[in-house]
Amino acid sequence: MAFGGPTASQMWASTGCSDWAHIVRDIERHETSADHQKAEICRFQWLSKKRLSDAFDTQRHIWNEQVERNRRVVSVMIDAIKYLAKEQMALRGHDSCSGKFYNLFALLAQYDSAAGSYMQLLRDRREDKLECNLISAGNQRRLLSCIKALIQEEIIRSITNQAAFSLIYDGTTDTSRKEAYSVVLRFVEMSDAYTPTPKECLIDVFSTGDTSAANLEQLIVATLEKRKLDWTWLMSQSYDGASNMCGAINGLQSRIGSRSPQAIYNWCYAHRMNLVIESLIASCTIVHHKKRRRYADGSSVGCHLNSKVLNSFLSPLGPILFVNRCVLRKFY
Repeated sequence: MAFGGPTASQMWASTGCSDWAHIVRDIERHETSADHQKAEICRFQWLSKKRLSDAFDTQRHIWNEQVERNRRVVSVMIDAIKYLAKEQMALRGHDSCSGKFYNLFALLAQYDSAAGSYMQLLRDRREDKLECNLISAGNQRRLLSCIKALIQEEIIRSITNQAAFSLIYDGTTDTSRKEAYSVVLRFVEMSDAYTPTPKECLIDVFSTGDTSAANLEQLIVATLEKRKLDWTWLMSQSYDGASNMCGAINGLQSRIGSRSPQAIYNWCYAHRMNLVIESLIASCTIVHHKKRRRYADGSSVGCHLNSKVLNSFLSPLGPILFVNRCVLRKFY
């Protein structure tokens, strides 16, 4: 009441409280209010007869040192995640104290005193966990999300400078048996010497259980509009030859074409080559088909090479290995 000031709450400064049924709730609210915090600061200054900054000078110095140590730990963490992400390697193992990220961070911590002391702290507090673990799985995901956002901003900035791009969209079934789709943008980037360089950059990856053209269109539209890409900049689109992609009426290329009439549809040449190689293998006289042999794109054509026949043709080159299965991987 004495340190509330003219803007203090009337209930706590002058009129008082009469709602005793909710007094606990009102006290909890008041203790976290800005008025109560300002009053506590004024009371502390009055009792100590000194400025708050002078009283906290020593504590501030300790805090600044701790902040600097945390920054060095996070810096080592960023270096480890950037390397693993660039090499396309998984970060975590079966628990929080295993995996490539943990081992790489421990290696880099040998060359940084702050990171090394933090690793020793984690080992000492393995049973009694820290309230805030800087290298926890959640913080790893947050840092990866920040890196992803920065990369996307750089890609969008390059596309915006040229105001033109092409869309490449494809999907495959992952280990969870869900259809995972990737959105790749192709554009021209000008180098420092003003030399045009074509680039293909991954902009987003997502999973969906619905592979209809309408649902895929919604996902692509949401991805592009979230990055504020103008549909008039879309020059071409490239997908595989599936009916939900290349359909002239309800296919994805038709739906995207209605938004960008100038966007020419190209049947992906990598998929065309994949089909050609499959047909070539299927018509080969020295290849015996086997059931339930599947390629990466889901086709049921498999092959079993007869080593005796091949060795008879290639005997001057020496014996060859026996191939049980021929798998063609999809690529862009």
